[in-house]
Amino acid sequence: MPTRIIFGCGKLSELKTTPYLPGKKALVVIGASGAMRKHGYLDRVIKYLKENGVDIPQKERPMAFITGLKKLIGDVGLEEERLADFGIKREDLAIFAENSFYTMGSLYDITPVELKLDDVLAIYENAYA
Repeated sequence: MPTRIIFGCGKLSELKTTPYLPGKKALVVIGASGAMRKHGYLDRVIKYLKENGVDIPQKERPMAFITGLKKLIGDVGLEEERLADFGIKREDLAIFAENSFYTMGSLYDITPVELKLDDVLAIYENAYA
């Protein structure tokens, strides 16, 4: 089965201009934060794919993985768990964010949305509260 993965920061416009997509259907996978939808990237992905003749069967399909992940988290009883529940102090969140950002920086370089250190800290804050 022919496959083409377009992934990483700055790659969104490739969906509009690429001369080669191996088929007429696409699987779009997004993260649980909702940032792709919130910032309009998901709509752009769908628009560019459609302009390139690729069918996205339904707009909610990218959420299938997230829906399954949330169900799994609920099934194992972790839906109410927060970082604070594990003894992590709010004042340590910046240390966690910096550690993640600077030691795993190459992973941040290939995300579809550019993340700054403040964005990473906001993710930790959200997981804490």
